[in-house]
Amino acid sequence: MGTIPFDEDPRRKAELNPFEHVAISIGTLRKQLEKSGLSLPDRATEKLWQYHTMLREANPLLNLTRIHNFESIVRKHYVDSIYPVSLLEQAGVHWPGLSLDLGSGAGFPGIPLAIVLPERKFILTEGRKKRTDFLRSVVAELELSNVEVLEKKLHAGIQSPRVDAILARAVASLSRLIQAGSGVLRPSGLFIFWKGPSAGAEEAPVRNLPVELILRQAYRLPHSRDERLIYVYRYLGQKQVAIESERNARYRLLEDIQHSKGIRKHGRCLLAGRRFIEEHSALNRPIEALITTRELQWEGPAGAERWIVPADLFQRLDSSRSHFPLALLAAPPIPEWDGRLSGLTVLLSAGEPENLGAALRTAHAFGVRQIVLLEEAAHPYLPRALRAAAGATFDLDLYRGPTLDRAARLSGVYTLDRRGPDLEHSELETPLGLLVGPEGGLPAAPANPLSIAQEAGESLNLAVALGIALYTLRKKL
Repeated sequence: MGTIPFDEDPRRKAELNPFEHVAISIGTLRKQLEKSGLSLPDRATEKLWQYHTMLREANPLLNLTRIHNFESIVRKHYVDSIYPVSLLEQAGVHWPGLSLDLGSGAGFPGIPLAIVLPERKFILTEGRKKRTDFLRSVVAELELSNVEVLEKKLHAGIQSPRVDAILARAVASLSRLIQAGSGVLRPSGLFIFWKGPSAGAEEAPVRNLPVELILRQAYRLPHSRDERLIYVYRYLGQKQVAIESERNARYRLLEDIQHSKGIRKHGRCLLAGRRFIEEHSALNRPIEALITTRELQWEGPAGAERWIVPADLFQRLDSSRSHFPLALLAAPPIPEWDGRLSGLTVLLSAGEPENLGAALRTAHAFGVRQIVLLEEAAHPYLPRALRAAAGATFDLDLYRGPTLDRAARLSGVYTLDRRGPDLEHSELETPLGLLVGPEGGLPAAPANPLSIAQEAGESLNLAVALGIALYTLRKKL
């Protein structure tokens, strides 16, 4: 068990007046830093001690660190955050002007770096509000005018001013960090990552990303057995393709996939809407290209090309008027349904893309996986269907099915129809199929009709009717 530093021994603390305690504490911190080869100005040491005090006071409530021994905290947090600055200098890499610390947590490495590099600027991102509140209190108490705190989760759509470097210490894999930070990093900017000694296994996926490794150095924290790796990558930026004319082959492809035939021909689709694209990117799902104009600045994830089109051509593609780059995605082929029901299967015939997308979103929300798209249904990868589905399409198992009339007569398939018995009072068991016809009713009487509670009025919106039915079934099955 380690010895308690003089300034943290509670018996000794009781013997000191507050001024003696602060003086001895700062002195002890200075000795620990110098032991590790760090000689800081007095003002920087004082601020680091203030930070240490706030960290220790807040830790029981916020669980900011599991390290409690004073010497270990200094070495594993403060020295570990600051030490790579000298490693970069020795390698001829100048510390960038504006850095973004991804997943800063308790403030590592951002706060110690901001203290020792007051001429540089730092943005600390952290997704947990209690921790961002703590970081903001530290910034205010230490008067760190070179630090900004953002409450943002780690994902590829993170919003921030353009920065010169992305920092991360013991957070996520190398490839995920590059994916997350590339959207806000300037071309030729740096990724600087603090990693443990086993991070070599994370290197292979990075080779497919637009980065160049300029420093990979293994080292030990001074006077310890703590092994580390520091990675520095230069961001090469995304490949940009200028599309000036509607006769361009890429633009013709984009126009083709506004229609079902083009989607089937090219195996591509267009996703619109900032939230949906950011969520798609945050899940590390591939984006082949971003379709954008020179005025729209979001770069998206690393590895995605940028197809730059004139504003008037972009408006022809952006049918939803999202005023945000469009994402070109793979549209997987939809296999034929073999007629087997798996658990609860939903069969849809909606011919309007928005109605189909809304129904897919509803089915997904109630945990349905298997969807059979009848011949009358719109293509699920049409832009308007994708937008209405709000990302649900890519989580579902989609199949091409028979005609509506034929499906309504299949064994085990129940059709929502106002002429049938009440679903809530019917005896049902899985596997079963639930067919929802087009708004306005079915062309013929189905074999197994079921109705949902509705006192009067026209037929319900397709997604609403499906939601009521799935809610009822979830209680019964």
